[in-house]
Amino acid sequence: MMMDDETLQMYVEEAGEHLEDIESDLLAIEQDGVDLDEELVNKVFRAAHSIKGGAGFLGLTAIKELSHKIENILDMVRNRQMVPTPDIVNVVLLAFDYLNQMLKNVSASNEMDIAEHLEALEGLATANLTASEQESAENQVVIKDADNREVFTLSELELKQAQKGGKYLYLLNYDLIHDVQQQGKNPLEIIKGLQDSGEVVELKVDFLAVGTLEDGKFSNRLPLDVLYASIIEPDLLPTLLDLKAEQMFPLDDQLKSPAEQSAAVVSEVEVKVGEPPKDVLEPVLESEPMAKAEVSSAPAPESKPAEAPASPAPEKKNKEITTPAKPAAKKSPAAGQAASSQPESVRVHVSVLDQLMTLAGELVLARNQMMQAINSGDRSDRNAAAQRVDLVTSELQEA
Repeated sequence: MMMDDETLQMYVEEAGEHLEDIESDLLAIEQDGVDLDEELVNKVFRAAHSIKGGAGFLGLTAIKELSHKIENILDMVRNRQMVPTPDIVNVVLLAFDYLNQMLKNVSASNEMDIAEHLEALEGLATANLTASEQESAENQVVIKDADNREVFTLSELELKQAQKGGKYLYLLNYDLIHDVQQQGKNPLEIIKGLQDSGEVVELKVDFLAVGTLEDGKFSNRLPLDVLYASIIEPDLLPTLLDLKAEQMFPLDDQLKSPAEQSAAVVSEVEVKVGEPPKDVLEPVLESEPMAKAEVSSAPAPESKPAEAPASPAPEKKNKEITTPAKPAAKKSPAAGQAASSQPESVRVHVSVLDQLMTLAGELVLARNQMMQAINSGDRSDRNAAAQRVDLVTSELQEA
């Protein structure tokens, strides 16, 4: 379902601006080869990411799908999982060219055939994955709400990539009526604000949740569900995004337990969202949201023979986890407990230590700036500070 013409036109214009220098940027990336200009690759990645985010909100499913596949290739390039050879760059460039054609004919874009480009992009991605990554790409994770409504379905690999760099993963529940329209906000500005301080992994507007007058279940809420990855901590995110704490649900704890899910073909993360707040204008709660999640694993395929005639495996039970989980207090080893008594040491070059100390100091300063911006209520300062924290965190990961 499309939004109003003004919002759609705004999106098309912004997308066109993102694509202006794409060809020259991609050719420069190809020329750099293994000596990546990370800033340039990030610029092209953000172009695809921004186009995908807006398309998902506006119901432009074909544009969203194609830009998402382009984004995946660029993410592999910037993570040095793939070298931008001429053949790879040519596939990406052709996909961007077709994306540009779709934007110029946006009203008919959902009927345009993108199969050839999807196949080429998926082939590149698969060829550059390790065996474990390919297995992770095949395993699906279904994120459901309390009404058993499937909100998002993604691969384990996509979720792992979203969490890279120490990012938290959240399910955000916006209400386009009360959180956006009645607040005088523009939906595309909401998405841009999210992208300024994190990554919109997936989003969708649930028009079916509105109901109809005929079935007697008409609602005055229009949910916008967002799967969001950000380095911003759970206690800071509500103020940064101007969204109530009870509309944010950290998912990291539910997605842990790789040992228990290693044989799963499909996993489910069920978030107990609860009832929407009755008073939509009440202030942001200071307490952390309490969301319950169930993680269930499907049994391994029957075609896989058992290695030994062992006794039947214990029945897998759904785990119920309260999020956000609070870290347990560290306990000192009990007397007589066999703890590691051998001293351990690691040799680290002085220059690396100096770099880490410098970045740690910058991270503290950036976080303080963000706290000041949040307290002052200045949105532009908040976004700038969030971007600075994101940049320093990325540099720390690389160091």
